[in-house]
Amino acid sequence: MQPTPADLFYARCGIERHAGAMEFWAELSLRCGDDVAREVGDLLERRAHGVGDADDVAVFACDPDRQRVTVDTASPHTWAWLNVLAGVSDLGEALDLGCGGGVVTCFLAALHPNAHVVGVDANPTAIATARRMARELDLPNVDFVVADVAGLDLGRRFDLVVSSAVWAETEQWVHAGRWWSALNEMPRLFAVGAVSSHLAVAAERHLDRNGVYLSLERCRDLAGLSAWVAALQNVGLNFDATISDMLTIDGVLTGPERLPFVAARRETLPATVNDLVQWRLRVGDPRLDESLLAEMVMATGTPWALVVGRVFEAEEDGDTFSAALLLLERGDEGKLYFATTRGVREVLASSPDGGAAQFRPLFRRMRDEIGSRKAVRSGRVAVDADLAVVVPRPIVTPGGGRRPLAPWNAPRRTRRPNRE
Repeated sequence: MQPTPADLFYARCGIERHAGAMEFWAELSLRCGDDVAREVGDLLERRAHGVGDADDVAVFACDPDRQRVTVDTASPHTWAWLNVLAGVSDLGEALDLGCGGGVVTCFLAALHPNAHVVGVDANPTAIATARRMARELDLPNVDFVVADVAGLDLGRRFDLVVSSAVWAETEQWVHAGRWWSALNEMPRLFAVGAVSSHLAVAAERHLDRNGVYLSLERCRDLAGLSAWVAALQNVGLNFDATISDMLTIDGVLTGPERLPFVAARRETLPATVNDLVQWRLRVGDPRLDESLLAEMVMATGTPWALVVGRVFEAEEDGDTFSAALLLLERGDEGKLYFATTRGVREVLASSPDGGAAQFRPLFRRMRDEIGSRKAVRSGRVAVDADLAVVVPRPIVTPGGGRRPLAPWNAPRRTRRPNRE
């Protein structure tokens, strides 16, 4: 198999790619010591539970050798992200926001020797590593700046602005968001001014009129993606469905996950809730998008009636969340639906006839099994108000009509840029 641009760059930099977790931890301990391995392990454990911090980058990028060992495992999206950015052509000037140890910044500079690339990060330790990396690679066309994204103003504009895993790392309100249904949250998030982001403001401020902003973010579901797209569109950078895509990342420690690669520009019509839903279905992967599929199933057709249900409050690893088990009915159709504010949505049982009565024994077993778990702190009977929040409602167009859901194999549709 022919090496990718990311493969070639990793080889040039000496960045290690690991076949498995055991190999990674052994190599990290050997090259950096057991204390570093424990520090990295503790940090990754916190991040797995949504507890991240912008200063975490210093743990992975405090020196070039540690960065070479950790970047592919601690930031498993990097390899795929470099291969996406390898498709950028005719680059004049580029800005990498939240550049960390400079891997992406140096990649762009190496790929485009006639371009000028600037990397910005608030962590001086990471910037020191980035500058050393640029010197080792002999890249005279790259500069690094120690600065916070919030309030950033370099006094110039760029053809290309990029960022990866910055929004979810720096905007604390992102982690505070808990929702039962992504489809229910989307209209609220898309309301003008509902969400804001220092990263979005910085990207808009530094992007040339005809430039493009490319970002890769850890959006845990469609609601998270909607919040990020809405934050961009609130500053005038509109979601471009013709470029954006979903990337499958197979992390050594995290396993497979799907991350949205979002392209935004000024000369594109703003995306609506329906546009984003249809795009997400077109680029989806049924193997990894079970929660979204469950929501779409529940949102199809007329509303559901609550037969019986249970709502649980739980705490695990310092993280509090809620879970709901609902037995629902719609005419002769019955469904047993499970959802959590952690992003899990699942249709546990379904039948087009026979109603909900046939699933009562399963409901009772599941209710007792969930209620007996150590993490569960309390439980109560579900009411109709819970149904309105937990179960996805059909997406409604601004004109009041309901738009049919597109199949997974629907052809991609392009959008005309706004030339006005």
